[in-house]
Amino acid sequence: VGKTIAQVSSSMAMRNVEQAENKYRQALALGEKTGRRDHYMLAWMRREYGFFLVEQKRFQDAESEFVEALRVYRKQFRGRNAPHFSHMMYQTAQCILRGRYQQATTREAKREIWAEIDRYQAEAVKLGADAPHLTRRQRAIHLLAYAQNLLRATPPRFAEAEPCLREAMTIRRELFTEQSDQYLHCAVLLLHVLTGQEKLDEAEQFIDELLANPQDWRWQSKELAILVTVAETFCDHD
Repeated sequence: VGKTIAQVSSSMAMRNVEQAENKYRQALALGEKTGRRDHYMLAWMRREYGFFLVEQKRFQDAESEFVEALRVYRKQFRGRNAPHFSHMMYQTAQCILRGRYQQATTREAKREIWAEIDRYQAEAVKLGADAPHLTRRQRAIHLLAYAQNLLRATPPRFAEAEPCLREAMTIRRELFTEQSDQYLHCAVLLLHVLTGQEKLDEAEQFIDELLANPQDWRWQSKELAILVTVAETFCDHD
């Protein structure tokens, strides 16, 4: 019985997805028939359709919709409406990362696509700094994604990643706590950045501050182990 229910539920969910996609396509086709391809409402529909495609893990299709929506937004708003710009930049970068980048088969292709991801993420962070209506949670996500991209570069771009991580940590301290997984993830990355720049005194002080906090169940054991390992490394050098 359970298996039958699961099959029926899956079939209904698939039908709902197909119906939703048909509605999006009909709306976009109708909008284009009006002859106003660059209308901001059509761009808004493309953005929403892009989010729908991301949920279906169709990242390259979603990228195409976001890129077209961004083209219209740039033309119509000319720098205004920064929160929408910033988040669409971030979403476009994520689609490229999870779509074309994952499918690239040569090192050269991956390097070129990575540079494209970097441009989108950098613009998302820049626009977000001047977007008071962008949620703090979104801002932290954008900063963290860009910082991680900078750290994956060859060589790692530690100096550029550091201010992004510090701002993301400040936001996540406000939204969560210093014992939260979200905050601690940023903390581990910041330690990597500090040691990568040989700012060992700052890194050691930061470790002491982190380990002085209560180590309750909310701390991720794996990441706490990383902190302890780094701390022991400093002790060995003393």
